[in-house]
Amino acid sequence: MAKSAISTPTITELPALKQGMSLVPALIDGHLVHIECPTAWCVLDHIAENEKHPADVHHYGERRTLTLPVPMLAPITVFLAQWPNAIDEDAGLPYLAVDTDNDVNSYQRTAALALADQLVAFSADVRGLARTLPDEVQA
Repeated sequence: MAKSAISTPTITELPALKQGMSLVPALIDGHLVHIECPTAWCVLDHIAENEKHPADVHHYGERRTLTLPVPMLAPITVFLAQWPNAIDEDAGLPYLAVDTDNDVNSYQRTAALALADQLVAFSADVRGLARTLPDEVQA
């Protein structure tokens, strides 16, 4: 039997996406590529970001801000963040970012939950103190 002159194309399987990730379009230095993105929480438009290098691709969640009515106090903003190509000790894992006047601290899950517990306890203390105040006099 003679061999066909038509070759069968080789189909290369793409690697499986990590759990919780989706492929989304992104621009990197003007080139359209597809990247993994935690779309359950990432709100970035990776096309609009147009990063200059693949290592600059990052993910940010919706920001939540607390501004206290105190003069000269910067708001506190928290959001989920991830730098997938990071080479630090967290190796690109997502984290809770806490931004206090452009000084951003990062918290992994256990530390973020501990921080949330501390904020709840602090809030309860503030509420308890506020309840001891006398009622306002209505004019």
